[in-house]
Amino acid sequence: MIHFILSVLITISPDIDKLFESASKWRVGEAIQEVDSARKELVKLRRKSLDYIFQKKIKTTSTLEYRAIKYVVKHLRDISRPYIYSGLHDSNDTVKINCIRLLGDLKDTSSLDTLILLLHGEKKEKVIRSIIHSLGEIGVKRAAREIEPFACSENMRMRLVSVLALKKLKSEDSIECLFKLMEDEFFIIRETALEALSNIGTEKVLRMTLEKLEGKTFETHVGDAVEAVGTGIVTVTDPGILGAGAIELFGKLLSGRVQKAYDSKKCRERIKYIKLAGRVAPLIGEKDPSNKFFLQARKLLILYLNSPCWLARGYAVRALKRFNDPDVENLLNVTRLKETNLFVISQYLTAP
Repeated sequence: MIHFILSVLITISPDIDKLFESASKWRVGEAIQEVDSARKELVKLRRKSLDYIFQKKIKTTSTLEYRAIKYVVKHLRDISRPYIYSGLHDSNDTVKINCIRLLGDLKDTSSLDTLILLLHGEKKEKVIRSIIHSLGEIGVKRAAREIEPFACSENMRMRLVSVLALKKLKSEDSIECLFKLMEDEFFIIRETALEALSNIGTEKVLRMTLEKLEGKTFETHVGDAVEAVGTGIVTVTDPGILGAGAIELFGKLLSGRVQKAYDSKKCRERIKYIKLAGRVAPLIGEKDPSNKFFLQARKLLILYLNSPCWLARGYAVRALKRFNDPDVENLLNVTRLKETNLFVISQYLTAP
């Protein structure tokens, strides 16, 4: 139970129950005026409302009730802080999580060190996730280094809440961590990491993106394993049964299929980096058109217009349309005429 700083609690009026009930309704249609009026009345009651909320309602799991609480606390942020801080140490996880969320919603920068201390001492994952979320909402960049270890968690939800927080913090110190998350098994984490890196948008991000793409524009071989397919078939098969010609043909067909599957896999792996280059390079070029990484990205994306992989061509078109470059636009007008894939054609027709 929360221990209050007040030595004598103010008697809670039974009318507050009705006010809070009205304040917690859906704020739509005819209810808008009722909800707004009730919330304003709760604010006017100041400590009476806070006493009521932190005695009776802070354990809520209702989204609507939490919205009402958040409204009151935001408008009484100075006098509500002792109530919230007391709740951070409550034995009830719901109380603790709601108070942690309130600090994030208030964007209370003064609570940063307190939340970081809680983060290091907390064992329960659901509470840890709420702390990470609030650190992201508060928006102080130095919190990023405290969050990064949790981005490597085996728990998918922990990684997701961590990358969402890092996306909001936009710290250059998190670039390496975010590139690791670009390889995550879950699409939503990869995509959020891409957005986070796009938000940072520095030369370092672009340089590391190009390192992922440079020298690998197209796939033209799958290595010794594929090249040795024919030899392997000959080794384990009796030419007297299949015939030498059949073995040779089978080897070529198998090699071709493996090659195609390999090309497709590698192409799909690089799409996210093509997308990232298309988002970051124009930002760099806008500040400095002579930047070597900007020029390198432009050249590389143009090469992808001739990729045998239709996905790579499509996303290269989308990326290049962001450059706002007349020469690039003229090139796209030319390459569009020879394109036959419907997805790629759709990218030419879609606004950047």
